[in-house]
Amino acid sequence: MNLRIEYREEMKGLQKDIARMGAIIEKALDNVMKAMVSQDEELARQTITMDDDVDAMEASIEKRCIHLLLRQSPAAGELRDVLSILKIITDLERIGDHCEDICEWILKINPPMLPSSVKQLPEIAQKVKEMLKATIDSFVERDAAKAMEVCRWDDAVDELYDQLILDQEKEMREKPEYVHNGVVMISIAKYLERMADHATNICEWILYDVTGRHEIYN
Repeated sequence: MNLRIEYREEMKGLQKDIARMGAIIEKALDNVMKAMVSQDEELARQTITMDDDVDAMEASIEKRCIHLLLRQSPAAGELRDVLSILKIITDLERIGDHCEDICEWILKINPPMLPSSVKQLPEIAQKVKEMLKATIDSFVERDAAKAMEVCRWDDAVDELYDQLILDQEKEMREKPEYVHNGVVMISIAKYLERMADHATNICEWILYDVTGRHEIYN
């Protein structure tokens, strides 16, 4: 088989696997949202085990990228494709880690949560989910405009996170018995905010792959 044809076929396979990796993480994030709202400990534990699948996919894609670089002599644009994929799967894997981290914090909640927390955390998680879905779509479609738009969405997540911090601090001052849950809520919110940062990082690498320019948006 011609090396260029082989390269294109290998890249199609890698792109499909990244889309599948993203789909697993989207499912994990859905579970995180449900487990947070319902305080479903069993669902949280099931979601923790999903991180093993994400880790295995990252390792597999990384190995194939390295073999691709060793077997062929990629041109500039092709090399950019491979380097971008290596960066993207690292950030995807970190998002998967944060889903696991949040589930571990969910297991530490002392029910019931305050209504403000029940409302604010899912709102942030929904924004992050929208970012993640649009990020995967922009990667599959090589859509630079969509990737740039996702980078801008990070500001909305930051604003929600900052407001949650202020509200939780107020609750903890007024209700000392709530301090434990307040710490849990802030920790969960921080992981969600980091997920949005990782989605932004991925979009920066998509923009680099498509345009050849690496710009920092967060």
